Amino acid sequence: LDNVVLLLPARVALPPAYAAGGALVGGELRIDARHVEQRGTAFDGSARVAWQGARLLAAKGAPVIDLGDVDLALNANGARLEGTIANRGGALALAGNFTVGPGGALRASVLATPRNADDRSLVPGLSALGRPEGAGWRLDWPAGAR
Repeated sequence: LDNVVLLLPARVALPPAYAAGGALVGGELRIDARHVEQRGTAFDGSARVAWQGARLLAAKGAPVIDLGDVDLALNANGARLEGTIANRGGALALAGNFTVGPGGALRASVLATPRNADDRSLVPGLSALGRPEGAGWRLDWPAGAR
């Protein structure tokens, strides 16, 4: 991909294994790829993904979680694309990393920390997605990956 900008609903980019768990997402993705190339198992280039108006419904009966605007920065590292995840606004502060390997295999590990420590409404959704860690929850995709 060279000089490609894609705008699409976030729900179409949800990893299938995660969608099978019942999670739903909202918002819009803007993918800006100045240059991303895969030749065989090798990656080259970089891209940015902005998830604007990010929303997540983690489990039936849990409230929708507002994630604000989520930014992903992708950089090629030979055999994979690696990146960081962070956000602005929303009910949770997100900080983590992810990799995309050959065939689109996604691995991510994100610490989601409530901005308001007293907001217990987030617990059901976060508990469905991950495990407690410090003041937040560790969310791994695929589940259990680190």
